[in-house]
Amino acid sequence: MVLDRTNATELAFYGLTGDGALSALTEENPTYHKNPKSLDAKLTYSLFIPPLGCGAIVFVVMRGMARGYEYEMNKCYGCDLCDDACPVRMFNAGDKLNIIYNTWNNEDDGVPMYSCLTCTACTNACPQLVDYDSYVDIRRNLVVEGPPTANIPHTVLQAVLAAEAEEESDELFIAIDDYPIDSTVGYYPGCVDYLDQEMVFSHVNEGTMNLGDTTTAAFTLFEEMGKEVTYLGRDFLKCCGHDQKWQGMEEVFEKLKAYNKQKLEASGIDTLVSSCAECFRTFAMDYDLEGIKVMHTTEYLIENGFDMDLAVDDEMTVTFHDPCRLGRQMNIYDGPRDLIEGVKGVNLVEMEHTKEDAMCCGVSSMMSCNEDSRTIRVQRFEEVRATGAEVMLTSCPKCVTHFECLKFEGDPRHDFEILDVVSFLAR
Repeated sequence: MVLDRTNATELAFYGLTGDGALSALTEENPTYHKNPKSLDAKLTYSLFIPPLGCGAIVFVVMRGMARGYEYEMNKCYGCDLCDDACPVRMFNAGDKLNIIYNTWNNEDDGVPMYSCLTCTACTNACPQLVDYDSYVDIRRNLVVEGPPTANIPHTVLQAVLAAEAEEESDELFIAIDDYPIDSTVGYYPGCVDYLDQEMVFSHVNEGTMNLGDTTTAAFTLFEEMGKEVTYLGRDFLKCCGHDQKWQGMEEVFEKLKAYNKQKLEASGIDTLVSSCAECFRTFAMDYDLEGIKVMHTTEYLIENGFDMDLAVDDEMTVTFHDPCRLGRQMNIYDGPRDLIEGVKGVNLVEMEHTKEDAMCCGVSSMMSCNEDSRTIRVQRFEEVRATGAEVMLTSCPKCVTHFECLKFEGDPRHDFEILDVVSFLAR
């Protein structure tokens, strides 16, 4: 039963009248008034200690990351091999200096941040395997609003792809339920191939380049092999985000990645194929696709027993250029060469710099298309001429694009043809 202390009648009923009657029912708090600031102290702890604790944890984590990278960079002992391997330093540096050491110490004689091609040549040459590409990636992400406009030759294209990443553009792409997906294998064409088909991107120049041919060639081979492959066009998926990631526009990349990843994992495919080395590398290394195997077209052909008994009418000599993203970054060297050598009447001759030591095409992430990168392509063309090859093959449409840009100048010494391996096989 509960006693109502405000009811005089009830109190009188129980004989609880007078000033001291109620006090007999109370128990004194032994700590009352002995620590009058205890409540203030508890409020102080509850308001400030958790934020300070969280802040300390964040600081420790970030400092640990910084120390981790400091440790990574400080593995450098100044052997200078990275400098000898770097295509940028090779043609614009003069006296040789150490890229990794000088860049880490914020000296001016390292490779400028946006001149680096992230071609992995320095890491490949480094006996300590310092991951310099990742360092450049991190540093570029700290730059607000991305690279300087002077470093971007195709600013309109960059703006279009950045706008594509926004949620408002989602309605421009076909939904999964409305897209014809009739295979567990999907083929992604990449931006260069798609833009060339839709906008005749390469045909505005004088020359024979047709970047839109790569996808057509790939499906020609798939059909000849009897393989059902679904075309996942750029009306279904957005740009893979490779260029945005390596330009330092991480926020744009993450938006593109989130959209594509959700759609791919809901599409029902278990294999994603692309002829673009940059798209292939991005999907394979940066997307973490659940239950989806990512393959370059050359890998897919070999894994599925490509043996079409191909031959050329007249014997020819060809050479092969290793794309940085496919070779040094994904360790695929032999597959494309095996496909080329499988064609009867074709003689494959290697250039001076090949496989792990191959030179870059000079442009990465659509940046730094300038005189320095042109110098790199001129040097590469000299190596092609030294082989006596009639055709220069590669396995990345962007490499084809950049090399063709030099051919457009019309130098009669550059009279060899430039083709993607897939287009060569389909021919």
